[in-house]
Amino acid sequence: MGDSMQTITKIKSGIKNSLITALELLNVRLEMAKLEFNEQKEQLIFILISSLFGFLLLLFAGFSLFFALNAWLPEPQKFSVFASISVGCLFVVIVLAALIIRAIRRQRGFLDSTLKELKLDIAAIRQSINAKHN
Repeated sequence: MGDSMQTITKIKSGIKNSLITALELLNVRLEMAKLEFNEQKEQLIFILISSLFGFLLLLFAGFSLFFALNAWLPEPQKFSVFASISVGCLFVVIVLAALIIRAIRRQRGFLDSTLKELKLDIAAIRQSINAKHN
């Protein structure tokens, strides 16, 4: 009778330890996921602000080009100023587009490493439980 109680106590202790370990691992993984979500949010804000700024510069470049075309014949100096503004804005838009594309490409692996590590933790806990029962 005492031997079976001791065995039950060991099993309960093993299950309790496994559960505590699983909860600690879950907590760590959730903290990692929180960090990745914050990074994702910052990237999204950067993408939205860059897109809006790029759109405004493109709009400004278009208006500048219209003014340059309007001023082409009578005053050649005005044309060069507005054309330079248009070229400068278009250059900035191209740079912003490249930055946006690069930021989007970095998002493809979002949470992949955390999910893989969580699966490895679950597999390790299962092995630990199976080993204790055998």
